[in-house]
Amino acid sequence: MSQNLFADTLSVNSTIEKVTVYKQGALVSRKAHVKIPAGVTVVKIPMLSPVLDRKSVQVGVSNADISLGKVNVEMEMPNRADVAKANDSLVKRSKLIADSLDLIRSYSSVLDHERYIVLNNNSVGGSKGFDSLRLSGVASFLRRNLDEIVDLKLEYNQRQKKLEQEKQMLGQEMKLLDERAMMPKGALYISLVSKNSGETDLNLSYVVKEAEWTPFFELRISENKPSMDVTKKVMVLQKTKEDWNDVKMTVTRTNPTDNNARPELKRYTLPKSYGSSSSSSSEKKMVKVMGTVRDNHGSIQGVLVNCPSTNETTQTDASGFYEILVPENSRLSFVHTSHFTEEKNVNADNVMMLNVTMREDTKNLYGNTVRIRGVVKDAKEPLPFANVVIKGTTEGTNADMDGNYEINVPIGAILEFSYSGYESQTRKITSKTSSILNVTLSEETIEELVVTGYGVRPRKSKRSRRSKSNLDEEELEESSSISVDQALAGKVSGVSVGKSSGRPGPASSARIRGVSSLSGIGEPLYIVDGIPVNGDDTKGNPLANIDPNDIVSMEVLKDASATSIYGSRASNGVVMITTKKGAKYGSGLYLSTFSKLQDYTAESTTLNTIPSDGSEHEATLGTQSIPAKFSYYAAPKITPNVYMLAEVPNWRDYELLKGKLRVFLDNTYVGDSYWTPLEIQDTLHFSLGVEKNIGVERTLKATKEKKNLLKTAKKVTRSWQITVKNNKETAVDVVVEDQIPVATNDDAKVTLLESSNAKVDEKEGRLKWKLHLAPGEKKEININYEVKLKDEFLFDKLMSDQEL
Repeated sequence: MSQNLFADTLSVNSTIEKVTVYKQGALVSRKAHVKIPAGVTVVKIPMLSPVLDRKSVQVGVSNADISLGKVNVEMEMPNRADVAKANDSLVKRSKLIADSLDLIRSYSSVLDHERYIVLNNNSVGGSKGFDSLRLSGVASFLRRNLDEIVDLKLEYNQRQKKLEQEKQMLGQEMKLLDERAMMPKGALYISLVSKNSGETDLNLSYVVKEAEWTPFFELRISENKPSMDVTKKVMVLQKTKEDWNDVKMTVTRTNPTDNNARPELKRYTLPKSYGSSSSSSSEKKMVKVMGTVRDNHGSIQGVLVNCPSTNETTQTDASGFYEILVPENSRLSFVHTSHFTEEKNVNADNVMMLNVTMREDTKNLYGNTVRIRGVVKDAKEPLPFANVVIKGTTEGTNADMDGNYEINVPIGAILEFSYSGYESQTRKITSKTSSILNVTLSEETIEELVVTGYGVRPRKSKRSRRSKSNLDEEELEESSSISVDQALAGKVSGVSVGKSSGRPGPASSARIRGVSSLSGIGEPLYIVDGIPVNGDDTKGNPLANIDPNDIVSMEVLKDASATSIYGSRASNGVVMITTKKGAKYGSGLYLSTFSKLQDYTAESTTLNTIPSDGSEHEATLGTQSIPAKFSYYAAPKITPNVYMLAEVPNWRDYELLKGKLRVFLDNTYVGDSYWTPLEIQDTLHFSLGVEKNIGVERTLKATKEKKNLLKTAKKVTRSWQITVKNNKETAVDVVVEDQIPVATNDDAKVTLLESSNAKVDEKEGRLKWKLHLAPGEKKEININYEVKLKDEFLFDKLMSDQEL
């Protein structure tokens, strides 16, 4: 029997005091105060989130003299009498507003009529008219009347507008009341035992899944200050069907579903089935569906709610309420012995309210029925939640935790008993069948056992030749490729590397041939010194962020050897990278930092209000001053903009997560940016946006073409000038980069004639200058190079190349 039927139930309201928001989900902490008499008292805590996880509910009492008894969680529909009373009150208010609007419109109509009379009275004074004195008095009288009419008209219009807005808001409130009338609410029923009368605080907590948070940061930077003020903030959204008003809030990256129960080893039997499915429902997004099932007479208890695609089932309680977790875009069947079966589609995002009205079946389609109950077990113990289904129909039930089941079955029907990993059994129900039917299921048998491991394997362990490729330090050093990712593509079989955009600079995108992606994202999983690094986090291939000289070896995994270690996230293959640091110190060098960031927890410095509207709401976690180095960067061949850059050494000390940046320079908003701290780097590098007070210009000063008499050699000379000017009131350091062509064979030769003392990377053709500019200072850089070609066709093509 439900505890809400007890006559001595004491209903007490509670308030939310604190919310801990996880990566997915939240822990809601409430408090209530209750005074109880001696003996046993059932306390009801109403108006809780209907999407709370029943298994996560915890209750504590502050008074040691009061003992805590049983705690039940129920879903309840709003009291219809209370809803009707609230609706009547709104209707009365709406009628009063309507009457007031009618009165104001009548007054306004009278004023319009008066104004018409005043303006159209042409016979005032008769045919002889007035003398000047009397005419002045009449004019003054008319003006006063018109002024009074205009003032009253304005006042009536304002009152009418205000009442219409109030009426509109009242209509929305009535609509919301109707919606809430069909929305269930959670309630706790708590048994308290006390020898004497007393009072106590009740501390409640429960987990809800429909909440999440994302970090972002506000950076405030001042000129000539070797640090920046970083305000850590978060965007929080929730759809838990309860508002969080003025609550303390903590955000964390830990998992709310960690099980606190002691682990228990169960019997491990062989042989065992290892079935697989190419389209498991667990790969789909899951939706929690809840609502009530009714007919013309009221709520229906015992309706079987079934999802055929997953065989997930539940039943409605005494109030007709149900809740079930099913894949999106699936179907639900509602089955009851005295009603026609109903089917509904599930197509919501995360939570779906689905109220169902069933039609009574006045005919007895199956003849007489019998009530069958019993236990489903194996050779030694009961099987919890075993499936018991009337074969050929969607009607059935599930056993409870102890394997007990109970079901109404038509005479002549067949009951089917099933459980994962066990062979199904059937029983035909006849008029002679006993009402107690116990069933013992046997475990399935197979011919072969396959055991796979999950974990980090030693690098020198053997793997299938078809599923891996290696690239060691010696091969990297011998490679003529200009970057690690290109070396990977050139030396490791089965790997292709392409640019993510046509412009210089962006990281390459790697693909491992022989693997496919259901999501359409083909980037592999990167493991650097034992730490998983997501390619999406680095805006492409993380190899572009690693110095090639720091890599000791790389290894590519695909096929089952990748997914057996790293699971579904390795479905696009794995690139395993060992750096010199990792080879020397092992992955433990980064594990402590990685673990610290994975368990990141921070508390908001203010009280926060987060309504249950599914929109993002901002909350502040705190501000800290972080040492930083600032510089400026220009690549005038690509863009005429100069960018402000920042470096944060030892960024791990400040627990910085990847996220969006909102940048302020001298209290002026300059734009948004983004940073992505990488576990494999000690210094965090990021851009703060365009610096408009530093100018850069690249101009072609001269070009020469020359052919020898025999036309066996052709030369082209280019002269470029780069001008950099500091328009700021403070001195700045600017890094300028440019490039010259790189010859890849003997048919071409490039000679650098002048570089203004640039640092030259001959392999990549890159020129780099570090300039110090005083306020208002301008500096010029000259580049002069010669390109010599043997082939006349290549010479003609070169002359039309805009990049030369």
